[in-house]
Amino acid sequence: RQWYTGDTLNFSIGQGMTLTTPLQLVRVMAMVANNGRAIHPHIIKNLEGKNFDQYSSVKEIPIPKNVFPIIQKALRQAVMDTTGTAQALNIEGLRVAGKTGTAQSTAGKEHHAWFVGYVKGKKNLAFCVFLEHGGSSSNACVIARDLLLGMQGKEIL
Repeated sequence: RQWYTGDTLNFSIGQGMTLTTPLQLVRVMAMVANNGRAIHPHIIKNLEGKNFDQYSSVKEIPIPKNVFPIIQKALRQAVMDTTGTAQALNIEGLRVAGKTGTAQSTAGKEHHAWFVGYVKGKKNLAFCVFLEHGGSSSNACVIARDLLLGMQGKEIL
């Protein structure tokens, strides 16, 4: 179909024709947190004593390094700023950054709620909370907060 200016505007904010999976967004967040180093994710760390970290590949994304601090600051402001959409994740002792989102659903059903982000600290973590028909993205932030609080201090974060 024909592409209109409105399509470009929708696409630029992750709406309209944008199609992505939670795993793709987690990979982007990890890449941003790591200043352009894309890490191949694994669902499990080891199985029967066989460590899968040895098969991890790291790829440098060809984006100028001075871009990443700008993006990181913006993602952090979503959590830290008093007008940020992810204020629920402003957790003392954790440096959380990320992006909220609400994906439209079919007529008559609640929209899908998203939060995708990362935590930088002793251990780093990129993650996504996606609530199918979960309503506002603030609902995903509340669940992310509960999960992060549950991990805090347990050698996970």
